Amino acid sequence: MEKGDTFEKVLVSYEPMLKNQLKKLHIYKEHEDYYQVAQILLWKAYQQFDATKGAFPGYAQHLVRCGLIDHLRKERIYEDRHEMIEWDSKTEGLLGFFIQEENHPLLDEIEERYKHLSKREKIWLIETFINDRKLSEIAHLYQVSKHTVSSWRKACLKKLRGPRLSND
Repeated sequence: MEKGDTFEKVLVSYEPMLKNQLKKLHIYKEHEDYYQVAQILLWKAYQQFDATKGAFPGYAQHLVRCGLIDHLRKERIYEDRHEMIEWDSKTEGLLGFFIQEENHPLLDEIEERYKHLSKREKIWLIETFINDRKLSEIAHLYQVSKHTVSSWRKACLKKLRGPRLSND
């Protein structure tokens, strides 16, 4: 990179390096998305480069490669924590996430128990199992102590684990 080069010139000259990094990291799905991420990372390298600390090619390659690895890691974590669910008439209500059958024997019992939970117990149940939040995150979100959320959990589990409601 010359001192007066525009980013467009740098982008054209470093395009093979960007594609090479995608190839080395075995990125084939969503290739265009990751190529755009690589371009953004090259832009950051262009903006932050300090000639007194070393050469631009090594700095750009390091920043792009590490940034792509970081983005891949974040995507994997997101995919591990989130699951796409198709919403239809069978999946209405709280249990639609877990039970796909319309006449499942436990469906009525669990929905009946859910009706008997307090507002705060329902908050704990939904935040924990649907929104995948930890006890401390729920406490921070609702501006209460961890102990308070723990008491919601205890009461909720006690009601959910109670004796069977139906006589089968």
